[in-house]
Amino acid sequence: MAILSAFVMAFIMATVPLLVPLIFVIIGHRKKKALPRPGHRPGFLLTLLISMAAGLIVWLIWLSWDNYSTDEFGYSHGPYQPWQVVACGTTMVAVTIAIGLYSKWPISGPFLAAIGATWGFSVAWGIDAFSMDDTGLSGVGFIMVLFGVGWSLGLISALVAGIGNYLQQRQTSHNA
Repeated sequence: MAILSAFVMAFIMATVPLLVPLIFVIIGHRKKKALPRPGHRPGFLLTLLISMAAGLIVWLIWLSWDNYSTDEFGYSHGPYQPWQVVACGTTMVAVTIAIGLYSKWPISGPFLAAIGATWGFSVAWGIDAFSMDDTGLSGVGFIMVLFGVGWSLGLISALVAGIGNYLQQRQTSHNA
């Protein structure tokens, strides 16, 4: 499959499912009326775009170089080594937390970071997988990557947003 059609397929397969949590974040953001963090920080859209780029960059750094190997029994392994996946996951969590904490919005910012990072990582993975696949199994792998990364980063973002909400309420009560 050509790179362009792989991109279109990955773009559609990542965007459509991630619209649902994005809509919930937008609705929650408007209803919550959280106070923005002080200082010059990225807003709603910029947080989303930065995290999309970050997810793509994390995939490029850790997983863009395939490393197929054969063990002593003749079995093929790859394309990723276990340490690559662990380092990639650790980096994704750290980047998502950092972007969520740096966002202007203490509650919706971490969720935007998780949605954007999931999108960027999944699209990068999908372009690579779809462009080399002849079996059609990369679609199943893509869905597993999308939901695995999305749920994991979503849980991390819930913790970060909860801590951000607690700190904001604590600061508001001390100032009152």
